[in-house]
Amino acid sequence: MNKQKNFLNLPVSKSLYLITIFAFAILLLSGELKSAYAQAPAATGILQICKTTEGAGLENNVFQFRIGSLIVQVPTGTCSNLIELPVGSVIVEELLDGFTLPSGTFSGRFRLLNVTSSVAGSLGMVDLPARTVVVNIREGGIENKTVVTFTNTPAINAVIEICKRAAPNESPSVTGSFDFTIDVLPNTIITVSVNGCSGPIQINVPQTLLNGFGIGDITVTELGREGFRLESVTVTSSGTSNSINLLNELVLGQGVRNTPACIDERRDLITNAVLPRFTLPADCFFANTGGGFVSGDVFEGGVASQTTFTFFNGNRRTAFDYDGDGRADISVYRPSTNRWFELLSSNLQVAEQTFGISADIIAPADYDGDGKTDIAIFRPSTGTWWYLSSIDNVQKAVRWGKSGDIPRPSDFDGDGRDEFVLYRPSENRWYRLSHTGQTSSIQFGIAGDFPLIGDFDGDGKDDIAVYRPSTGDWWYIASATGSTNTVHFGISTDKVVPADYDGDGKNDFAVYRAAEGNWYINGSSNNLTTITKFGLPADKPVPADYDGDGRADIAVYRPSEGVWYILRSSQGFAAFQLGVSTDFPTPAAFIP
Repeated sequence: MNKQKNFLNLPVSKSLYLITIFAFAILLLSGELKSAYAQAPAATGILQICKTTEGAGLENNVFQFRIGSLIVQVPTGTCSNLIELPVGSVIVEELLDGFTLPSGTFSGRFRLLNVTSSVAGSLGMVDLPARTVVVNIREGGIENKTVVTFTNTPAINAVIEICKRAAPNESPSVTGSFDFTIDVLPNTIITVSVNGCSGPIQINVPQTLLNGFGIGDITVTELGREGFRLESVTVTSSGTSNSINLLNELVLGQGVRNTPACIDERRDLITNAVLPRFTLPADCFFANTGGGFVSGDVFEGGVASQTTFTFFNGNRRTAFDYDGDGRADISVYRPSTNRWFELLSSNLQVAEQTFGISADIIAPADYDGDGKTDIAIFRPSTGTWWYLSSIDNVQKAVRWGKSGDIPRPSDFDGDGRDEFVLYRPSENRWYRLSHTGQTSSIQFGIAGDFPLIGDFDGDGKDDIAVYRPSTGDWWYIASATGSTNTVHFGISTDKVVPADYDGDGKNDFAVYRAAEGNWYINGSSNNLTTITKFGLPADKPVPADYDGDGRADIAVYRPSEGVWYILRSSQGFAAFQLGVSTDFPTPAAFIP
């Protein structure tokens, strides 16, 4: 080490790990320099690495860190010397070579628990498998020092198995194989055939949970396949007498294909926003637009530690999806001939059916619960619902309602089947008939209100809701809590177009202002309002998820041209020809 000069403001030299350059030094009475105030020269910064273990039994070990070509050694419970680095982003990587602990020898089986940084610098994202962190170093200021603290925890070995099944009513249509990943096995894809299992898989699990609650969390992700949704996941622990519920914690990701999200028994998204962990009911299903995942605990010990994850797949449920491919289909009803036309997104073929008579009110919905929209009508003259089941192509009739009622088929119990729901304006009362024969009614609304369909609280069940054009207010009863809620959004001449535009599992408050051709959408994920100009005054708004990404797309039908104009949230603008000027677009069936 070079010798320092103990004169105020005179330059001093530096060693490899110890910064001894001071813009301002303090001379003590003893004649020694006080180095508490370290300020790096221009265009440089000072970095310090600290190492803790959170009581994980990693004491008396020396950890190594790499910064470019520089190797820094830090004993547990201490910090490195000060390191002078150029201003800007640097990557700090923790190197793990294995250690001997009282409970045995662990060869690199440690997990980076967390990384923290002082306010003098800023911290980038942590890549857990690589154990790296990006640190942005700034220059200037007294104590210009960025301290990065690495915390580790040990891990154990465990065995898991992945099995693949098709939902009972989907078995003939789900074949082949599906791909899976496990978060603790980076760069590994596991392929499992339908109705088969992967066999035992050895994994290394981070020990992050308290004693008695398993060793730690792992995440098994199904990568998904086009046209299928993850219907449910079951988890058991072999070798034990009781089934272990491992579905109590879930980490959510963006709601796009092959990333995690959660649904309930309705098979619709609860949410796919980026959120912290939260508790879910034991019978929660897991799914997204093409794949899904489950996160659970792993327990240590022999064969009994083997945990089996069983994934069930079936068709995905989307509104106005007549072919069950997870995308809404362009479709019209022609009152003059009682003819239905659907441009099926699965094969771009046009399907046609004659169904209904004059004066019927169309009410397409999924009444049989197979994930496909059924052609349906409500006949006011007889108070009868008729629908064509997509399961067996049989016409079915249900007597429920009377003349003057407005059909609003909804899934109030979350069983995946739309129920026969009516709004009676003469009484401002809602009437519901379930598929089990249960009936109920509730008064909700006033004269002039528009009845709506939608899940506004994100619990997977439709809520009773109305829009009051006289005040521009939305009113709904949250099925999750039973509370009555109101939101002011819109004016009297707006067309209300509630749908899930941001993909968080909740219907957003939205209106189409025809005079302007503007869409006003209040996103439930962030409570921000967006304005999008798309359409002409005579266009009919037809929002739906046409590209299958879990988000409703802004769209209009132009009767004068028979053309659909769609602003797809994932695939961009598109236009399709289907219909004539007198046709009624079925995705507008429940827009007042």
